[in-house]
Amino acid sequence: MLADVDEMYVAKGKRVVHVDLRSGRPPRNDLLELLLGPTGNLRAPTLRRGRTLLVGFEEATYKKVLPEPILPRGRHGMDLVRTHS
Repeated sequence: MLADVDEMYVAKGKRVVHVDLRSGRPPRNDLLELLLGPTGNLRAPTLRRGRTLLVGFEEATYKKVLPEPILPRGRHGMDLVRTHS
């Protein structure tokens, strides 16, 4: 899964771990700890854009890596997903 990935961002709680895979690969166990959840499955959501992998969700990181909306817009130009304040 990481063969063609140069970097990954992993959201764990309120912190985000950035791993630059171009400068070297962490040990396999360290990568698995970042990628897998407590059940042993791939953590969700997991998204790949180009050579970047996003694991977990953290809004600021998504905005940084995905500057364009990835969801279609409604007919009035508003995002189809709404947040509540």
